[in-house]
Amino acid sequence: MNIINAIFLITMYPVIFLQYYICKSEGTVKQHTLFGIRISEQWLSKEECTQFEKEYRRKMNRYLLILAFIPLTALFIPYFSISFTIWMIWLLVVIVLFMLPMATGHQKLKQLKQERAYSEEAGMIYAEIKAAGTIRTIKSWDFLLPNLLSIGMAIFSLIILLDERFALYSVLIIVFASCTPLFYGCAIWMDHTGTKVISTNSDVNINYTRATKKLLRTFWGLSIWINTLFTGIVLATVLLKNFSDVLVIDIILWGSIVYCIVILAICYLIWRKQLLLDKQYEDKMDLVNENSEQYWIGGILYYNPNDRRSMVDKTMGMGTTMNMATLGGKVLALIGIVSLLIIPISCVWIMMEEFTPISLEITDNTLIAEHWKKDYEIPANSITDVSLLQELPRTSKVSGTGMDNLLKGTFRNSADGKFQCFLNPQNNLFIRFTADETLYYISGYDDEETRLIYKQIQ
Repeated sequence: MNIINAIFLITMYPVIFLQYYICKSEGTVKQHTLFGIRISEQWLSKEECTQFEKEYRRKMNRYLLILAFIPLTALFIPYFSISFTIWMIWLLVVIVLFMLPMATGHQKLKQLKQERAYSEEAGMIYAEIKAAGTIRTIKSWDFLLPNLLSIGMAIFSLIILLDERFALYSVLIIVFASCTPLFYGCAIWMDHTGTKVISTNSDVNINYTRATKKLLRTFWGLSIWINTLFTGIVLATVLLKNFSDVLVIDIILWGSIVYCIVILAICYLIWRKQLLLDKQYEDKMDLVNENSEQYWIGGILYYNPNDRRSMVDKTMGMGTTMNMATLGGKVLALIGIVSLLIIPISCVWIMMEEFTPISLEITDNTLIAEHWKKDYEIPANSITDVSLLQELPRTSKVSGTGMDNLLKGTFRNSADGKFQCFLNPQNNLFIRFTADETLYYISGYDDEETRLIYKQIQ
């Protein structure tokens, strides 16, 4: 339980500060833009801009103070499902809540701009875009070595680590190793994006795009090598024979924590460098598509039927967002909504797993193991080699549920290999038996129920 909270604390808690600083930067006038709205002293004075900025900072600081303490309560709750729910819901709130002041500021400025009937002179602006879309900073062989190493480790684990002891570790190594070519694919995709037009000067556009892509190349390059190194450490740890399963799992868990910290630190440093780059080019950014403001809802959602692109650059924050008017945008939005709904559904499911008591009973010559549904129905005449244990051997989960008060699914230990488990590890009595060539470890709601079922089986 403490390890799980430690993982959440180290991997998820920094998100609030990243989100805070990224969103807070949108409340400052930059590139003659505030909250994604093109501004001018002709319709918005410096005093009004300052007032908007102060109000925005107050809201952001208030949200930070409130949200910073909520997840810490999970550290003192002994139930995994409640702690998990607090962390997951808190993460959603952090992502959404910090965006609300941005959206509110965007709508207020847009409305104020319309009320004052201000519009800059509209017209056709020509920008020479020589070599547009041809700027590349990543060569095909740049990250060939880490990709080959990762693919080799995945193949090695698939071929060599086939016995029961290493089966789960093999899956983990394949998952970790597959992240390297995945990162490489993301790097290539971002490197092939077109030249970003920020100025009527073609050289400014090309230099800015090249500098931005070099930052992305640095980020993905470091991520690729760090992932390859982490995969190698996991593989080496698994292969060391003098390491127990408990030690291997602890190394993987704490290694994952360090891995996440390093990746988050790299994200923060690259983001800071991008802000410095934007500041250097601020005076040269003289090309802003003000007509697109009408298609932004709160500066966050983009809906433009006249734009065929499914993904567009964000007007606030970093990265891209979907065009909700296109089919691709609608599909991506639906996937996003389903993904968000999975989080509260999974929280409810985990609570049902933890707080629904298990029970055993023999009905119609059948042993029924029931949690919040019937998990096992075992004919009593197929049960052999029955024994009552007062101590549960050290086990590790292969698949299923592993909580402080519930072990359910497929587990394994060094003596028996794989077996089916359905028990409360906090009990003192457990039944071990074989049925249809399958080994079972089970227990009832309490020791009294376990002893009763054991006598009935005998």
